Amino acid sequence: MFNFLKSQAIRLPSADFATFADFLFGFIKDLDVLNYFKEKFLYLQTLSAAEQQRAFVSFYFELEKTITEGDPEKILRNISREALRREIREKIKLEALDEVFGLIFEERKEQDLRLFEFCMNRLAEVAIKVASREEIQKTLAAAAKGTAGKNIAVGPDGVINFDKIHAELAQASDTQLLAIFSGWFKLLLVRAFIGGKIEQLMAQELVDEIERRGGFELASRLFGVLPQGLVQGDPWRFQSREDLHLMLAKSLAEIEQLKTDLKARSVDTDHLKTAMLNLVEDAQAAEGEAEKRAGELKSAIEQVAAFANIADHQRNTYMLLLSSIGEGVLVLDMAKKITITNKAAELIIGCPIADLVDSNFVDTVKILGPDGKVVGLEFIEKVYRDKQVFSVNNMSIVCAKRLDAISVPVVMVFSPIVDKHGEPQGIIITLRDVREERALEEARISFISIASHQLRTPLTSMRWFAEMLMDGDVGALTEDQRHYLERIYQGTDRMISLVNLLLQIARVEAGRVKITPTPSDLKVVTSGVLITLKAILDAKAQKVEIVTPEPVPIITMDQDVVWQVIQNLLSNASRYAPERSTITVRIISKDGNLVYSVEDKGIGIPESAKGRIFEKFFRAENALKAVPEGSGLGLSLVKLLVEGWGGKIWFDSKEGKGTTFYFTIPLAGMNAKEGEVGIMV
Repeated sequence: MFNFLKSQAIRLPSADFATFADFLFGFIKDLDVLNYFKEKFLYLQTLSAAEQQRAFVSFYFELEKTITEGDPEKILRNISREALRREIREKIKLEALDEVFGLIFEERKEQDLRLFEFCMNRLAEVAIKVASREEIQKTLAAAAKGTAGKNIAVGPDGVINFDKIHAELAQASDTQLLAIFSGWFKLLLVRAFIGGKIEQLMAQELVDEIERRGGFELASRLFGVLPQGLVQGDPWRFQSREDLHLMLAKSLAEIEQLKTDLKARSVDTDHLKTAMLNLVEDAQAAEGEAEKRAGELKSAIEQVAAFANIADHQRNTYMLLLSSIGEGVLVLDMAKKITITNKAAELIIGCPIADLVDSNFVDTVKILGPDGKVVGLEFIEKVYRDKQVFSVNNMSIVCAKRLDAISVPVVMVFSPIVDKHGEPQGIIITLRDVREERALEEARISFISIASHQLRTPLTSMRWFAEMLMDGDVGALTEDQRHYLERIYQGTDRMISLVNLLLQIARVEAGRVKITPTPSDLKVVTSGVLITLKAILDAKAQKVEIVTPEPVPIITMDQDVVWQVIQNLLSNASRYAPERSTITVRIISKDGNLVYSVEDKGIGIPESAKGRIFEKFFRAENALKAVPEGSGLGLSLVKLLVEGWGGKIWFDSKEGKGTTFYFTIPLAGMNAKEGEVGIMV
C-alpha cells in the first residue's frame, strides 16, 4: 500500500504514561491481577515506538475490560465502562495523551467532532500539495451547502482551522453532521487526486491509522461515515469478539432450523410428485384439478428453492463470521471428521484448510504436553458422551501431516454441539494462540530470578558483617549496640529467606530444576529435617512424633526436593502450634502411593481462607495476627513441587483446632528430569 499519510507515533510522555497507568491500577484489588498488568506495563516500555502504538491500545482495552467486566471480587468497586471513561476524562489530562487515543474518553458528540477534524486535517495536509488553499476551501464550503461548515478556513500549510466553526458544528444534528463530513471526505479526496482509486487507498490508510492509535471502536465510527465504497474493508473486522460469537451462534441456529424446514419441504415435494402422477393418469377426467395440483407442485418447488437460497446466504454469512474471528475454529462431526474450519485455525495448526477439511481430527492434529510428548485424545470421547465443555491448557498443537510443522502453545476449548432434543451432533473446538502470553510469563519468571540473584549478594554481606560485629571482631559492644545489631541480623536473615523462596519458585515455574531420584527412606529423610529444626522446636518445647504403622517402603525420589516440602510443612506446623504441643507425622501406603501427613493442634485455617491457602503471598487473617513475620510463599512452593513429581496435596483444618496437611509420592517413584540447577539455593 502507498504511504500517503505520514505516520505519527503515539505521544505518551513517560510521567503522564505512568500517571495514567497508576490511575487505572487503583481500581484493582487482586494482587495477582495487579502484578500481571504491572509486568505487562513494564514490558510495553521496552518495545519500539512503532510496536508501542498497537500494544498500548490493546493493553488499555484489556485493562478496561478487566475493571468493568471482570470478577467483582478482584476489583475495588463496580464501575461501568462509561463511568470509568468519564472519571478518566475528569482526572487525567487528555491533552497529555496521544491525540487519537485521547478521543476514546470524550463525550460522543465531542468525540465525533474531534475525530473528523483530525481526519480532515490529515487529508488536507496531502491535498495542499496538489491543489491551492483557495480551491480546497471553496470545495469544502460548497460541500457544506450553507450549513455550519460554510465558514471553514484552510491555512497555507493545509491545516483546517476548526476553531471558528467548532461550536456551530456541535449544534448540528447527527444527520447534518454526517452529511457535512461525508461530503467533505469525498470532495476533498477527489479534488486532491482527481478521482481514481488513489483516494480509496488514502482513506483506507486513514482508517487503519485510527484503528492502530485508537482501537476498533473509533475506526468503526470513521468507517461507518465514509462515503459508501470509498474504503474496501470488511465491516466484520470492526465488530467486537463478543458480537461475533453471538452472531455466529445465531447463524448456526438459523442454519439448523433451515435444514429442518428443508427436510420437511422435501417430504411435501415427494407427496406432491406422487399426486401429480395420479392426476396425469386421470387427466382427461379431471383436467382442471390436474392444473390446480400442478400449480401447487410448482409453488412448493419454488418455496424449496427459496429456502435453499436462504440457506446458501446464511452459510455465506456464517463463513464470513468464521473468517473474521481471531481465534481458530474447528467443527467435528460424530466421526471426529473436520467439517468446518477457518483461516485462524490454519495459521495456528500449520495445515492448509484443504488438508484440514474432511480429515480426521485425531490423524491430522497432535496435541503435545509440557514435556513435548504427544498427549492422548481420550477426553474427546468424554465430551461426546457427557456433553460437557472441556478445556486444555498448557499444551501445544502441531500439524501431524507436515514434518516441518512448528508446535504452537494454545488454549483449547472443546464444546459439544447438541440438537434441540439434547442429542450430540458433534464438537466445536476453539483455539487461542498464547505464544505472546507465554513469552510474558517467561519474562516475569526471568525477572524474579535475576532480581533474587542480585539481592542475595548484598544481603549475605550485610548478614556476615552483622555477625562479625556481634562476635566482637571489631571490639566490645554495649547492650544497646548488641540489641540493634541483633535486629539487623534477624531482619537480614528473613530477607535472605524470602529471596531464597522467590528464587526457588522461579526455578520451579521455569522448569529449570533437575530431578535426580535415588532409593530413599522417607522416615530417615524426616529425621534429617527434624535435626535442622531442633532449635525452633526446642524454643517452644514442642515434640514431633513419627507414626509408621508398617515398614516404610524404600522408593526412588529426589531427597532435596522432598526435604524442601517436609521442611516447609514442619516449620509451618511449629510456627502456628502452641508451646508444649505435639506435632504428628504419619506415613502410610495407600492406593499405590505413600501418603505423608503433618498434623498440628494450632490456630487452624478459617473457612474463608481455605480456597486461597496455596496462593503466592497469601496469609490468613489469624496467621497474620499470630505470627506477623512470614512471606506467604512456602505453601505455594510446596504445591508446585508436589504436583511437579506427580503427587497430590490437600489439607483438613478447623479454625482453633488445628490443621493436617497431606501429600503423596507414587510407590513407583519419581521420574528423572533434566534441568540446569537443583532446588537448594
